[in-house]
Amino acid sequence: MRQTGQVSFEALIILLVVISSAIFITTLYLQTHDITVATAICRNDLLQQINSFEGQTTLESIRVTVNAAKVATINVKTTPDNIDINNFKNSKIQETISKIKSNTSFSDVEITIN
Repeated sequence: MRQTGQVSFEALIILLVVISSAIFITTLYLQTHDITVATAICRNDLLQQINSFEGQTTLESIRVTVNAAKVATINVKTTPDNIDINNFKNSKIQETISKIKSNTSFSDVEITIN
């Protein structure tokens, strides 16, 4: 009886090591945290400004790409598609970029709209 308990305990230890190693390795190679944070900050700030627009404007998608130098390019698509970066207050865009840079490990952030 005593040996079956020992085998279960050893199996749990091995499982713990395997799961811990997998989590550690995936956090090294995946940038999901920074991309998720950048998307959330950008979405919240842009939606606040879109709500002040006259007429109906929809934020369709936000796409974040990161290059090897840790420069994030955020592409925002809206409907109607005639809205561009000039429709947004420059100070608010700069504030959004500052928030993203302070909450992520990106060295620089560029935002393009439509």
